[in-house]
Amino acid sequence: MASPKSYWKIILILPLVTGCLEHYDPPVSNDKVGFLVVDGFINTTLQSASVKLTDALGLSLSKSFPAVTQAKVSIEEEGGNFISLSEKENGNYEINYSFVNTKKYRLHIQLPDGRNYQSEYIQPLTVPPLDSITWKGHANGVTIYANAHDDTNQTRYYKWRYTETWSYNSFFYSYYKLEGGQAVFRTPEESIYYCWGNEPSTTILVNATTQLDKDIVHEFPLTIVPRGSRKLSRIYSILVEQRALDEKVYNYWIQLQKTTESLGGLFDPLPSQVTGNIYNENDASETVLGYFSGGNVQQKRIFIEFNDLPDNLRAFDSGGNCEKGSIKADKLSELGSDKLLLQSFGANVIEGYITSSIDCVDCRTFGGTTTKPDFWP
Repeated sequence: MASPKSYWKIILILPLVTGCLEHYDPPVSNDKVGFLVVDGFINTTLQSASVKLTDALGLSLSKSFPAVTQAKVSIEEEGGNFISLSEKENGNYEINYSFVNTKKYRLHIQLPDGRNYQSEYIQPLTVPPLDSITWKGHANGVTIYANAHDDTNQTRYYKWRYTETWSYNSFFYSYYKLEGGQAVFRTPEESIYYCWGNEPSTTILVNATTQLDKDIVHEFPLTIVPRGSRKLSRIYSILVEQRALDEKVYNYWIQLQKTTESLGGLFDPLPSQVTGNIYNENDASETVLGYFSGGNVQQKRIFIEFNDLPDNLRAFDSGGNCEKGSIKADKLSELGSDKLLLQSFGANVIEGYITSSIDCVDCRTFGGTTTKPDFWP
């Protein structure tokens, strides 16, 4: 379940007893504080498991965090069989294996310094179908909702993750590129007009139906896409993944959710007391953060096209302050690095080229890629 962005970044919170409230700017530190952070999940739908290991940090303005590499990570199957995970990239360990919801599993970690950790035994849960993903437009944008139910009333605790993908285009189309001081036609494969952006969810999305007579989730809000967002400028898509939780895991995520909200965001520092089901085999007093869980997953994807939006949300200006300039053909060597060629001008021969700034021409400047996803319509 490793994601492009991690859930973890930690700060130690010490109780302060004062007679009055004063503004306090704590010292910034990038030092490790000795806490292992674990994000592990067995996916019985994909028959795989992934574990992400990082080190906790002291209070830091940096959004980066150190990966724990070269660890030995394995999953113990009930009955004594050990399944070793391989490190695919820094701190991310994965394995494909025939995991099932009817067995119990336990995570084992050995760090390069010799410290050993393990989780409690967990049994992967079965999640009911994700009935639908719906959306509603309003004055401020579009809200995306999840809908689900369990006729057996056994699930009660739900968790969602999502990945947004959207297509967009630059303001101007570039027919030419500069190559060796000469203007040459771009091939269709070299077009920088259409792009696709991609972004995973970064908030904790959990819900309980324990207060209801029936195990029904109706229009649980997942995210809001703001009015005028580039995400809504052409075609927007969201892939939602639904998981089931037990009460203990749900309470863990709720506590973590409350903590991150109180500090301002998921990537802000977290208090060290939010611990999970993993512990040091030789020192139970050591703080270990994170959770090892598992189950099958349910997924659904929807698309929203610009023309599907209500009139009040069809408001996007991709041009900003985009303006055109020009350059003579014999002056191409003087073209600034912040400019790109659009098209040529001249009657019988090319006299020069229309130009504009990179951010008005190259859609990649907004973080996207020109590679069309396989699932795109």
